[in-house]
Amino acid sequence: MFGCKINRLKAVNLLLFLLIITTILTSKASSDLDGALKLTITSISWEMATQTENYTSFDMYFNLTIDNISSKTIEAVFADSCKFDSYINYQLNDSSLLLTTHGNEACFLMITELRLPPGPSYLNEYEYVKINDSSLTDLPDGYYEVVIGEEYVKLNPYFEKEARASFQVFNDSNSFDLPERPTYEVSVNNLSILSSLIFFSILLQIHRKKKKQF
Repeated sequence: MFGCKINRLKAVNLLLFLLIITTILTSKASSDLDGALKLTITSISWEMATQTENYTSFDMYFNLTIDNISSKTIEAVFADSCKFDSYINYQLNDSSLLLTTHGNEACFLMITELRLPPGPSYLNEYEYVKINDSSLTDLPDGYYEVVIGEEYVKLNPYFEKEARASFQVFNDSNSFDLPERPTYEVSVNNLSILSSLIFFSILLQIHRKKKKQF
């Protein structure tokens, strides 16, 4: 009877130990996902949209890549169909020109969810650009910097940082400075490995006890 109580006590202690270890590892696994999503602008293009008496507008398109360097699928939730916030810093050679962006006008107010498996995922972003010159046929000469996701990633720890890229327009030619995508190896899920080892150890102890009984 006394031996039975000792065995029960050992079993309870073992279960408590496993519960504590699992809780710690689950918390660590969650924090390991912080910064696991790398957002990169991979291409930029534009085309003239409309001309009025007061301005010329352009549709600007961005191809994005989200690299998930973890071994888990991560779910990202966005407040509208455009997903990321974006804006353009600029310095035009003609200081009389003003550029405004209106990306939100093309967004639908709907919650959008993305499931991002390990590895790369691809999506697009869009900006509607207006410049106060009705004679333009292309973007005016100057320097442009595109910033995507700055406000969003501050609230979402899964993303490492916002995406930035720049380009120059000069004498009807364009030069782009696009960042390289990260090189990485998908991380190993330590929680699942350790859980398997603990489970195997328990089975081994049970098997040994049964052999001793016989």
